[in-house]
Formats: sequence, C-alpha cells, structure tokens
Amino acid sequence: MINIGIVGAGYWGQNLIRKFSNLSGACVKKVCDRNVAPLKRVEEKWPEIRLTSSYHNVIKDKTIDAIAVATPVSTHHEISIDALRAKKHVLIEKPLARRYKDANELVRTVRKSKLILAAGHIMMYHPAVIKTNEMIGNGKVGKLCFAESCRSNPRPMNCDVDVIWDLAVHDV
Repeated sequence: MINIGIVGAGYWGQNLIRKFSNLSGACVKKVCDRNVAPLKRVEEKWPEIRLTSSYHNVIKDKTIDAIAVATPVSTHHEISIDALRAKKHVLIEKPLARRYKDANELVRTVRKSKLILAAGHIMMYHPAVIKTNEMIGNGKVGKLCFAESCRSNPRPMNCDVDVIWDLAVHDV
C-alpha cells in the first residue's frame, strides 16, 4: 500500500483524489490547499482524508510515501523540491516546472536518490494517442510529413501558464 498526500485540491486535485482513492494499492492520507472552499468539497466527498492548509504538513508526515502536486505551475518547483528532499516520491501535474533551471534541479535531485519523479501527461495514455503512435511506429500510415490536431478544453483555463504550456503540450 502506498500512502499519498495531495497538494492542491482544486479541479485537477480532486481528479487525483478520486483516481487514487479507487486504486487498490493506494490510500490518500492527506490533502492540502490554501483555500478553504476546495477543502470543504474534499471533506464532503472523502471524510476519511485528513485536511490541511500547509503543504509542509503533508511533506513532513512520515506516513506519506508520495506527493501529488496539482497546484499552479509557479509553485511546482518549491513544493516538489521540498518533497524530494523529504524523501517522498513526486507526481507533478504538467508542466514539470516553469523554467528549465527549475526542472533541471528537480531531475538532478531525484537522480541522487532512489525516488521517482513523474510528470502527469495523461494524454500519453489516451487510446487514440496510443493507437496513433502505434500506427506511425509500424509504418501503417506511411512516412509522416504533417500532423494536425484540434484541442478543446472542458475545464477552467489555467491562468498560471499560457495555452502552449497548458494544452498544446499534449499534442506535441
């Protein structure tokens, strides 16, 4: 059983709580958000999960093995580096960091450990993306010269980054 702490209980954080809660090998122990409203929604849906307004309370919790970060991109580096230094595995929702320098520091930090650092690019696992990659890889569609995609977004726009970082990264 892997015990998980989730930092960020907004739209995407609640998706992570739901998904991890439905996995037989995972247990969401603690959820953090600076805002009260998302924590109230978590409390209504998952009363067994402990809540806090400080991500430090999640990271310092010795019962937690891994941290999932679903916060604004500007906070990814600080939260994730703190979690790695506290010997926690880290899943960061995309993008990994706002700057190359910050992403590079995260990678260097995790390479010195036996920890896992992962970025949440869920579209990699979409059946259409998997099938497209398979068809391109085995030559069924011939030599690829051009690709076009149409991106729509059913959720609130991420105002912390532009549309390229938030949505187009899936297609790239």
